[in-house]
Amino acid sequence: MKILVTSASWKAALTVMESLGQRGHEIFLLDSDPYSAAFRSRWCHEGIVSPDETEKSLYVRFILNLLEIRKFDLLIPISDRSSEYCSDIKYEILKYVRLLIPDYDVVDLARNKDKTYRFAIEHEIQIPKTYFPGSWDDIEGLGRKPIFPCVVKKPKASANKGNYYIDNAAALKQCYEGFDPAEPWPVVQEFISGAVYGFTAVCHQGDILDCFMFRMDAEHARGGTAAYSTSVLNQKLFVQAQNIIQKLQWNGAIDLDFIIDEKRDFWLLEINPRFSGTLGF
Repeated sequence: MKILVTSASWKAALTVMESLGQRGHEIFLLDSDPYSAAFRSRWCHEGIVSPDETEKSLYVRFILNLLEIRKFDLLIPISDRSSEYCSDIKYEILKYVRLLIPDYDVVDLARNKDKTYRFAIEHEIQIPKTYFPGSWDDIEGLGRKPIFPCVVKKPKASANKGNYYIDNAAALKQCYEGFDPAEPWPVVQEFISGAVYGFTAVCHQGDILDCFMFRMDAEHARGGTAAYSTSVLNQKLFVQAQNIIQKLQWNGAIDLDFIIDEKRDFWLLEINPRFSGTLGF
């Protein structure tokens, strides 16, 4: 097959390319960086330079034009943005190439922590205690509650870059003063100490086709892909992940992050609508 893989600079793209290239498929990589190292791989049939993924309209137009002109058999989006964009134009893409991805509203739910946590609460999925402030009165009220230490999370962020660890009311207020008032309000979540567990899978209409579980010890998990992880087989983790995937009726790649507490209970931290950066593992 001729397979187009986006976001060549992402770790998961390298794994996808090597895995499928070794099986005899022609892999075409897409990235805005013409000097992407992955373009030089022996498994890369061709590197295609695209607009930057931050330029949504240009990127989407480029993807659709490319798919119409060039004949690919499969498209695999890798990054958060490319997954979101491809879900938004899913049915236009399917005119030209095969693509396994949820509809936009499901991907948007996963990309937006505010929506993720509201979904979890509605469906009784275990998450750390979460607050949804929408005004300065809410922030003042939270400052008077015994919620510290806590984590302030931007609704759309990845690799721990939008998380702020707060230990007092003054710091909470100062944190919110630094945010752009035009952006959605960040959520506040209780801080739970423990190892982070990952669950990455490929799914079809809520069924898990294959999956992989791993643990990132706190000392090695500083945001993003940890330098050191341990593979695990944990039935309790599998059941919780399976429940989420079934409720979402997920299609395609998914990466779920959990934290385990001292009672060995798993708490959902976030849903990523893509392969994990630990895919190479």
